[in-house]
Amino acid sequence: MEKWTTEEKRLYLKRLKKKQLMLQLKKERAKKERRKKIQRDVLLAFVVALFFFFICLFILYRPTVSSGYSMLPTVNDGELILANRFSNIRRYNLVLIREQQKNQLSIRRVIGLPNEKLEYRKDVLYINGQEHMEKYIASEIQKSKESDTQYTEDFSIENLTGKDTIPAGKYFVLGDNRSFAVDSRSYGFVDKKDILGVCQIDLSRICWIE
Repeated sequence: MEKWTTEEKRLYLKRLKKKQLMLQLKKERAKKERRKKIQRDVLLAFVVALFFFFICLFILYRPTVSSGYSMLPTVNDGELILANRFSNIRRYNLVLIREQQKNQLSIRRVIGLPNEKLEYRKDVLYINGQEHMEKYIASEIQKSKESDTQYTEDFSIENLTGKDTIPAGKYFVLGDNRSFAVDSRSYGFVDKKDILGVCQIDLSRICWIE
């Protein structure tokens, strides 16, 4: 077997090392390309998912900006609210309504449902003669008691409208800021077709509202 000279060994080892280095660089480039492809695929999937999320969100929800102080302390002026277009209307829901008299949108709370009798006596809500607690304004009612005032002035559906009960297909709404709110005590019942959704999400504070 022919022996290699020292120079031949050196050249061989140099070529071998160069070949190994090129192979290593090729593997690293392939690894980087795979990593970039995975990142691109993940980013694309995220963008597509985000796109469909917002499409579904705005099909399901109607965005609105609260205006005024009728719903304090629950909703502040200028907050971005999402109203569910398809949710069933229940008592105490916050709803987005179209005020026919002013041709504007506002947020109010559903207090009375169709075919119900409703009245307030000494800050207590009575529906069909049954007492109902309003937890969402409990602290405000307590403050009023401590200052020897009423948070909600006494009234009944009959005194306000001349009707014994709330008509079918209509609702009685109030603002949580009872002393200053413009609501069904002023403009009467709200027709179901004028309720555009149930307010559920406050995007300004990133929280559920009720």
